[in-house]
Amino acid sequence: MNGKSATGRKPKSGAVVINLNYPLSPEQKKISDGVLENFKNKKDTLINAVCGAGKTELVYQTMAYCMSQGKTVAFAVPRRDVVIELWYRIHETFPSNYVVSLYGGHTDKLEGDIVVLTTHQLYRYDKYFDLIILDEIDAFPFKDNKLLNQMFFR
Repeated sequence: MNGKSATGRKPKSGAVVINLNYPLSPEQKKISDGVLENFKNKKDTLINAVCGAGKTELVYQTMAYCMSQGKTVAFAVPRRDVVIELWYRIHETFPSNYVVSLYGGHTDKLEGDIVVLTTHQLYRYDKYFDLIILDEIDAFPFKDNKLLNQMFFR
């Protein structure tokens, strides 16, 4: 894939519904607003927090903003089991958007408003996504992998 999807499909612009059954804490909301502001200003953001701290929810606002602008979103994680779990969560959170999961052996659908994929599947997409969220950047396979780092940080 080179810049746009093979079929030319891009997510539709318009209202995006975030179905979150609980409010963010004031601290989470502040960080979420900062992530969105950084994205608008073309700045990368690193969220460093322990497992279960709500890091995923901190990027929902930015994901919604991107999709409302007709932009594509990737959520890359290191393991297939995490892709499957995260797909369900994101699918429930964004019920009006097309959410696809992509991992080894599960590659029949390559395009969506949000593509939840294993890190290595990013090889399929050259400059395709407008927003890439890379979870567990300190874990295998991303950590110390020069090729993945080059691909992601160019």
